[in-house]
Amino acid sequence: LGGTGDISKKQLWHKPVNPQSIGTGVIIDGYLYIPDTQPSTIRCIEMATGEVKWQERAGSYWGSIVMAEGRAYVTDQSGSTLVFKPNPEKLDVIAKNNLDEHSNSTPAISNGQVFIRTFENLWCIESK
Repeated sequence: LGGTGDISKKQLWHKPVNPQSIGTGVIIDGYLYIPDTQPSTIRCIEMATGEVKWQERAGSYWGSIVMAEGRAYVTDQSGSTLVFKPNPEKLDVIAKNNLDEHSNSTPAISNGQVFIRTFENLWCIESK
């Protein structure tokens, strides 16, 4: 932000080869958590240095990661939603919930409800 002229000379770091990523990640406390389609992983990258803090095989993701109440949500192509706590030390899984339907979507969160679109249905999930 606020750059002028040739801003490529002001970049902090550059990764010439990256895994294929369709969905977007989230930045929390200086770390980027990003889902990858290939090689079916989630990565944590330190924003200041570009260092990959961890990369864990988790699922093939086309959707993006969303945050709500301190938890990250991402749904893979098999319809499993991974819920994890952002942690630069490790993939800190809270839950993995499977809908047994294919999905390429990003969960949407509103008023304590999680909405997930699959190829067959639109799901609304909430706690009692």
